[in-house]
Amino acid sequence: MIETSHLTPAAKRIGIVIGSYNMPDMVELQVATIRAHCGKVPILISDDCSDGMEPTPATDSKFGRLIDLAGRSPSVYLWPNVERIGHAGGDMAAIWKGIVWGAAMNFEVVFKLSQRLIIDVPNWAIDGASLLTQSGLSTLTRACPPPGFPIRTESIGFRVDRWHRPDILAHLTPRQIGHPTELVLYDDIIERLEGCFCEWRLMSRSREEPTPGVLFHAANSEAEYLTLAGRYGFDWRSCEMRQSLQMEGYRFG
Repeated sequence: MIETSHLTPAAKRIGIVIGSYNMPDMVELQVATIRAHCGKVPILISDDCSDGMEPTPATDSKFGRLIDLAGRSPSVYLWPNVERIGHAGGDMAAIWKGIVWGAAMNFEVVFKLSQRLIIDVPNWAIDGASLLTQSGLSTLTRACPPPGFPIRTESIGFRVDRWHRPDILAHLTPRQIGHPTELVLYDDIIERLEGCFCEWRLMSRSREEPTPGVLFHAANSEAEYLTLAGRYGFDWRSCEMRQSLQMEGYRFG
């Protein structure tokens, strides 16, 4: 059971899920940033079978480092996929786990963040949850015309009681998929929920457009990530940090 006595009433209603694959240093920076701005809100790391996911993971493997992070960080939990299901499938698994976890813990709102989408804004989770609940809608996100997605899923908020439905959970079943997660979620918004979403103006309308207080690899430079890491006491000027930032061929803005 998660200890919540140290949380404010508003924070007790919130959970944050981080989608993870092979970047334990980025996940650690995420956790540090969330702790600085949102206190001890419970965090779930949804890992898509990072390297080292074995019966006895090596402590210095990617997965072993996630186990270490969860073990030494209060209210941080790790839920891995038992096999790799890929970028889109892993994204959808993080959302499915977040909704199931949120319902089990009686959370009102769960946010899902991709590992390299870092929000460096005070109280963003409480403010975002309040915005969503006051709207009367189920989903907090923003349209993303370039590259043509109806919503953004690098950062998105869910009203747990609305999304925790048998038909929606079945539709979001973690699996390999050959199309963007954004389209799967948008189907649920249009066909099973209200048909619209609450616009989260904290996020830009384009992945390539920088926005104050938010870092994303398509819009921000490597130096900006390293500067943020330095603010939280991490010396990540190593090749490993740069390799994580540039993983899978993504370009920086």
